[in-house]
Amino acid sequence: LATGSDTSVLWSSNSATVIGRSANGNPEIQNVGGIAGSMENGATGKLLTNVGNVYGETNTGGLSGNMTDATIVSTGPTSANYNNGKIDGEINTGGIAGQMSNSVLEHVYNTNEGKTLNTQISGSIDYIKNALNNKSEYGQVTGKTNTGGIAGQMSGTSKIDTAYNAGKKKKKK
Repeated sequence: LATGSDTSVLWSSNSATVIGRSANGNPEIQNVGGIAGSMENGATGKLLTNVGNVYGETNTGGLSGNMTDATIVSTGPTSANYNNGKIDGEINTGGIAGQMSNSVLEHVYNTNEGKTLNTQISGSIDYIKNALNNKSEYGQVTGKTNTGGIAGQMSGTSKIDTAYNAGKKKKKK
């Protein structure tokens, strides 16, 4: 849990699989993220990278499961925060954040499954057409309710500025 206006998560990276569990080993049903389970009350994240797979139930995200009054921003136009891991949740599942309330994402991208953006991929007209038509093979976020390539669920004054999702979402049955 990252909380408070003086709380910053900087230059952080995860490459391990994250599976939400409680202290007794049972599955934890909420707030599971590759970097932070929950960011709250003015917490800020910069230069965050997740390449590990993240499995949760409610509020599952590549960088943060839950964001309430929090911000993930870049340090400049060429430095982005991103997720390359597979994200699998049930409710409020997103490539970057599972749930956002009064929060901001800036310069973020989700490519999932170990694929990274480069000029050959992002410059391809066919690739861009497929991504816009939700047909890219380069990423997948899986969930049942409120599933999105960047954010699963947004409320309040939440804002996403300069974001990219290179994959499709997959709805569980």
